[in-house]
Amino acid sequence: MRNRLVLSIVLAVAMLGTVTVVTILAQGGSVPSKIPPTKALQAAQIANLPAPVGTAVTRASLPRAHGRLRILPSDSGGSESWKGIPLGPGRSITKAYAESTSKVETCRTSGLFVEPKYLPAGWQFQGCYMERSLLDNGETIDAAYSASYWQPGYFPIAMHRLLLRPDVVVDLVNPADTFALTLGDSRGVPIVIRHAAPGIAIQGPFEVYFVTNDRLTTVEGAVIEVGQLIRIAESIITEIQGGRP
Repeated sequence: MRNRLVLSIVLAVAMLGTVTVVTILAQGGSVPSKIPPTKALQAAQIANLPAPVGTAVTRASLPRAHGRLRILPSDSGGSESWKGIPLGPGRSITKAYAESTSKVETCRTSGLFVEPKYLPAGWQFQGCYMERSLLDNGETIDAAYSASYWQPGYFPIAMHRLLLRPDVVVDLVNPADTFALTLGDSRGVPIVIRHAAPGIAIQGPFEVYFVTNDRLTTVEGAVIEVGQLIRIAESIITEIQGGRP
């Protein structure tokens, strides 16, 4: 689908008492490329990169909470796809619509817009994808936002943001043996890093997850040093703490 950014995270919901749990199956997805990634790292190079700094997630330690993120065993899952739009009492959605654009001015109209203050050298904004919901009282809610950044010869870097209900806990399912999860912290915000398992030659995708202000943010890239994705995530957190939603 041309110019459309697709959220690679898979959302599902389970009801645990009064708490709605959004489950993200941290098994990755495809990362599109407009230009053959002739300059990207090779999978063998990824295998030789050091693991990110933090606490490695082990099967024996699961389930494990990390802020509003929670890691579940690999055999855990959710029930159905769902996005946690916070509706008021008695409110309902009358219309949902989406827009893709390469104009940053239009992207700024989303309440989920945030601009990373750090990108690897040469990477430039390519476009965004926005989802909005119209409620029966006329209120419009920005439900989801994705932005893509490109450099010729590389896979794109993507940022996804999803609006959450205040009572939502985000569950990340521990990935297969080819991937690993590491728990970290950036400026007081818990982050979860999905990266190649030690010694494993794999293209990705790799992700950094964190929750701020009832918004889940994911930074994603393929065949790239995960440290670059962490720096991007840290710059987004800095921007959010400076006043962005």
